[in-house]
Amino acid sequence: MTHKRLNTSARKIIRTGHAYPDSVLLFSADGRWLRSSEADNTADTGAAGEAWLFTLPTRQIAAKTTEELSNLHQTLKQQIQKTQSQSGSRKDICSGWAGYFSYEAGCALQGLSYHSALAEFAYYPAVIQLNPQTDEATVRFAESMSKQDQQDWLARFYQQSEEHQTAEAESPRKVDWQRQWDDEFYFSCIHRVHDYLRSGDAYQVNLTMPFNTSENLRKRSPFPLLQQMNPSFGGYLNMRDRSIFSASPERFICFDGQQMVTQPIKGTSRRGSTPDEDESLRQWLAASKKNQAENLMIVDLLRNDLSILAKPFSVQVDKLFDIETHENVHHMVSTIRAELKDDCHPVDVICAALPGGSITGAPKKRAMEIIEELEPQSRGAYCGSMGVFADNGQADFNILIRSIDARDDGASCWAGGGIVIDSTAEDELAELHTKIQKILDCSF
Repeated sequence: MTHKRLNTSARKIIRTGHAYPDSVLLFSADGRWLRSSEADNTADTGAAGEAWLFTLPTRQIAAKTTEELSNLHQTLKQQIQKTQSQSGSRKDICSGWAGYFSYEAGCALQGLSYHSALAEFAYYPAVIQLNPQTDEATVRFAESMSKQDQQDWLARFYQQSEEHQTAEAESPRKVDWQRQWDDEFYFSCIHRVHDYLRSGDAYQVNLTMPFNTSENLRKRSPFPLLQQMNPSFGGYLNMRDRSIFSASPERFICFDGQQMVTQPIKGTSRRGSTPDEDESLRQWLAASKKNQAENLMIVDLLRNDLSILAKPFSVQVDKLFDIETHENVHHMVSTIRAELKDDCHPVDVICAALPGGSITGAPKKRAMEIIEELEPQSRGAYCGSMGVFADNGQADFNILIRSIDARDDGASCWAGGGIVIDSTAEDELAELHTKIQKILDCSF
């Protein structure tokens, strides 16, 4: 691996990354750092987070049918095995396949109907590592790139940067989001879920409500939204047919060599208006038997998902019912670890586990069938997963919640939660708005 310091600002790349075609911007989970006192000049935080911009791909693959999804699965495995270098840390990421799987891909993999594009990935022979604390941007090249290829890549990047240097000039403005369900419809869906739970069809069903706009958001910068939400696993994707703004707090699965970790979120409380109230709400969530029961259902589901491709007896729960604090909510998070079988690949695990159990319910397939029946609008990319299969053996994927799925003819965002037998419609509606309000209020 070779690397070179770029003569450009890391913060500027973060603010204008949306202007680069066929690009993916991913943020490190090591530290949430986008909070700043003045976005143009400083990153006023002690967190040591980083970001990676994947741009100027040399190959792209997409899937809109189950056959194409199967081909994408096999192509990713074959190509990653060809380009994979020696193992390394996250800081050593220098190339790889970045992209997304939609929720609809999970439907296809579960043998259910699907209604939109399933997945899209691109291969990036170089990655720009961004450090907002020092404002440094460093490009890291794949080992296979010759000196001439590296020089050509740099020339193309600087030309692209010059073409898009005015991309941040447009003033942020609020989006005209339209809620798609009224209270009566939402409450009726909750009651129907309860009927299924009482009949024994499922233990938990994740129900989500869409908010739509006819505005084209694909030229908007994601920076204001990401700065406001300060996500652990956020990012931005700009591909052929869609852009994804993700302020996700949730990791789906990450891989470090043969080790894999998933961190499902299930259980939420709002933030308090004072430090004392905030701590009280945090303690309430930690002690909530209802939220613990919801979380445990999903932990069991994901333990089973990982065990299919894990070495025997390697699946373990490192943390159970941990509480994480985010900009607008407290979340209950558990951490599950396992060791990948020698003959299996991270692509196999991601495809086997899609969609994430925290956004379906349990048992997964029956919960998804109920979701299909109750939700009139397909989820698209929402509740899918975005991330990277790096050439150094690292891989990391989020769950696409707190995310906007933008197309040329409009955009959608969603919010929801897991419904169990003792859930009340009024409490679930209030939690839903707590989760999404910052997105609805954001100017970007």
